Amino acid sequence: MAIGATAIALTMFGVYFAVVEPAAKAERTDMIFRDAVKSKDIERFSDIVTLAGDRPAKAEAVRLLQWFGLQDHLDKAIDEIAGDQREFRKGKPSNSKTDLFDVVEQDGTLWFETYQLDLKKQNLIIESDVPATVWVDGERNGTIDEEPLELELYPGEYSVLVRAEKDGKTGEVREAVQVGEKPSSKMTVSLEAQLAPDLVGQYDVDIRKVFEMEVKAQTGRSLDEMEDFVGEKRGDLEKAFGKSERKLEGYSQYEGMQVRYRKGRIQEIRIDLRKSESDLLALTGEPERRVERGGAVVWEYPSSFFEEVFDWFGFGVKKEVLEVDGRMWLSLS
Repeated sequence: MAIGATAIALTMFGVYFAVVEPAAKAERTDMIFRDAVKSKDIERFSDIVTLAGDRPAKAEAVRLLQWFGLQDHLDKAIDEIAGDQREFRKGKPSNSKTDLFDVVEQDGTLWFETYQLDLKKQNLIIESDVPATVWVDGERNGTIDEEPLELELYPGEYSVLVRAEKDGKTGEVREAVQVGEKPSSKMTVSLEAQLAPDLVGQYDVDIRKVFEMEVKAQTGRSLDEMEDFVGEKRGDLEKAFGKSERKLEGYSQYEGMQVRYRKGRIQEIRIDLRKSESDLLALTGEPERRVERGGAVVWEYPSSFFEEVFDWFGFGVKKEVLEVDGRMWLSLS
């Protein structure tokens, strides 16, 4: 009897260690997942994690192991797996903050079950301020038009390139994007500034020549010479151009220019550019804003316009482009 009892006990221990304990461990999907990631065990990881029901390719398994190998990602995944498995046994839907896996039950050993984790794709929304084309890890994935581009990707880090072309210029933004840290991720890029016309190309030699030529044509003098009059005595200008017999709204009227005096000195000279609003727009483009001031509309250009175009005019004299009754003027004050 003693021998029989011993044999039964040994058999029970043998069954426990050979069958029951492994079956119980096989049911701890979260621990199997953790050990596979920690040890970078591709085979074990691929046994438990599937993509749309299929084993992942080796390259995909390696990529996923690297992503889940980050401690924060691993902790979140283990929390979700453990919670999903508990809720699954109770017949309840997952209430996890993340949503990386679907739990798939399989037949196990004895009264234990085993589970697979079917990895779920996550949403990546990509927005751009201009129409653009999107590449993910070197592959074209779609375009952004009036609506953002929505992609579904498995968790991981992706290299996302957003590129737009306009008038021979190319703008692009490349970012490393983490997908899976939350159920829906967003990438927003701004490309409009990269596609804007170059200020050097838009406001360079042609427009400078326009101002120089018109000043010369209207006054017979160079722009530098006209600047030199600003702040000087009234008599200096009258010596060069004669006295004006006509005055309108505080300005002495000359052919092609107007002059305003203050306390006997030249406060402002307006030179007729002989250009309509549409003519000047064709040359300079739309100003940043138009501000009404003193009966005129001031065309305010980007600061870089004045830095690149008007710096060569010299320092100490303020220069503005004015629209007065449909006529365009260059104001020196």
